[in-house]
Amino acid sequence: MTRTLAFVGAVAMLGSVVACGSTNSSDSGDENTGEITFWTKNLKTGYNDYFVNLVKEFEKQNPGAKVKWVDQPGESYANTVSTAAASGTLPDVLDGMPSDAFALAEAGAIDNVSKEYPNIEKEYAPGPWSGMVFKSPTIEEGAYGYPWYTTSSAIFYNKGILAECGVDTTNLPDSYDEYFAAADTFAQNCKGKYSFDANLPNIGGFYAYAGKQLNDDRTKWLFNNKKSVELLQKYADMYKNGALSEEAVSANGTQSSDLFKQGAVATRSGYVYDLQDIKENAPEVYKNLAFVPGFGHASITPEMLMVSSTSKKKALAHKFAQFVTNNKNQVEFGKAANVFPATAEGVDDPYFTNPGADADDQRQLIATLSKNIKDGFCGYPEFTPADSTTFTEQVSLAASGKVSPKEALDTAVNDANTRLQD
Repeated sequence: MTRTLAFVGAVAMLGSVVACGSTNSSDSGDENTGEITFWTKNLKTGYNDYFVNLVKEFEKQNPGAKVKWVDQPGESYANTVSTAAASGTLPDVLDGMPSDAFALAEAGAIDNVSKEYPNIEKEYAPGPWSGMVFKSPTIEEGAYGYPWYTTSSAIFYNKGILAECGVDTTNLPDSYDEYFAAADTFAQNCKGKYSFDANLPNIGGFYAYAGKQLNDDRTKWLFNNKKSVELLQKYADMYKNGALSEEAVSANGTQSSDLFKQGAVATRSGYVYDLQDIKENAPEVYKNLAFVPGFGHASITPEMLMVSSTSKKKALAHKFAQFVTNNKNQVEFGKAANVFPATAEGVDDPYFTNPGADADDQRQLIATLSKNIKDGFCGYPEFTPADSTTFTEQVSLAASGKVSPKEALDTAVNDANTRLQD
């Protein structure tokens, strides 16, 4: 939910270079012929054949068009895009998340899809499409990309730990009230032995519990509201009662995953792809694994395709981005990668919604989460890395009893609002 610092640094530089044009495009008389460059993020391993065939099919349907596919390493992707943006050499079509796209849109580096293709919205599901739509004093309102593959999270339970700590595993918590009640039971029986949760909620967790965290004009953060303070108080109570460990209070995403796989915590938020990781790397935990949909307001994490505003083959670039994200290709990729399509038709495809009685855990989890995709909330691309740093620090201080939840969230909101209004 945070855009990478590298993108923020690029924004200041982009104004003077976006007019230079992408050096990765070839210009020719016919706007539907020539070569375009397409960047993805860490998808070659496991999906090479899919993308090779995808490119071949597009080129077959569009004689004279060539697509140069480049899969960039995931760990350095933000810096790679930032460097290309700052030098005016973005690829014609690139993979990213809304938080990445927001900074590029602020700089005028990517196209407003709504302006270029005003009728394209109907091809995509409302939730994923909404994640493409930006509005700010520095951005012309519109969708700045095409919704691509999408994920949503579940709550994973280690039933072995829960049973040992007195929690009824035949009726696992599937609401916030039940979850925090189970945490109280857990603390009474296993104080200090395990941690009930693997980490503290991020801004998305506060949305799930308390609803919107930014006003309708997108000019003021609201995550110090009464419900948000209430949520943080519950985590502070968990820590005070011994249901939340020191490690969980300071854990990031990777650390929380490791704690769960080590059998040190009873619950954590996770995705479909986490199942295979747990199965392969923590088989004892996998034997006791159960899951329910995430609580509260449903949210999703969409990937998207953007088109460079300086592409010399812009019509071809948009045509390719629409081809990659059409229903047929999204459904095919969703099945291969255990993610969800973002198309209006794809969200109702039986493969994702109706796994059948004999389906394995992975298919069952996909079906469990499929209901979130059509209208799920996509997060706040305005929430910067600096916002996230302050937020995480303050939430941790409050959870560990060093400051009150209200004081912590007031500090984080004031800090974020100052940046939002700059």
